[in-house]
Amino acid sequence: MKKSLVLLSGGIDSYVALALEKGAGFECSTLSFAYEGQPIPELRAIREISNRENVINYSIFHPSISFLGQSLPIRSFVPNNLLYYSMAVVFAGNNGFQRVVGGQNRDDFTYCSDAGNSFYESFNNLVKSYSFKDVQIFQPLLDKTKREVVELGLSLNLPLKITWSCEGRGPGTCGVCPNCTSRHKIFNDLGISLK
Repeated sequence: MKKSLVLLSGGIDSYVALALEKGAGFECSTLSFAYEGQPIPELRAIREISNRENVINYSIFHPSISFLGQSLPIRSFVPNNLLYYSMAVVFAGNNGFQRVVGGQNRDDFTYCSDAGNSFYESFNNLVKSYSFKDVQIFQPLLDKTKREVVELGLSLNLPLKITWSCEGRGPGTCGVCPNCTSRHKIFNDLGISLK
């Protein structure tokens, strides 16, 4: 049986991607990225989803970049998909996974240039020329809007209320970040309670 490593953020998209991959018959594990100041509800969502789906969750910690012995000021650094998927491909290649699965949707591309088909096609071509040529990045939701992903999750009977989408630090949702406003609008339009 082929093995898939699903990037799990605790959000709706990655949960739906995991459910689809399991439904397609792949043996799945999840990979999450831990960081300083990570919201407790995000960690809880990752744990609850992994437990509910009976999959092993691996975690990679990425601390702030620091240079020992340097007195130069260090600028803040926000990892992007290039870094996340690079680490995931290396992890997958070293641990016998054939696929790295993400939960990017069509709406993500409107504000992230590294969230579209061309980015992942180019990345897969790069991976083929590298040591881990048997690993492929797969994005099952790229042709779906965020609302369509939510509807798909509901059709799969996933408990979407256990997910965490907020960009804030918790303990509750901030209600104003793009993820919160999008989630609230979609759930409201579909008549779903967030409680």
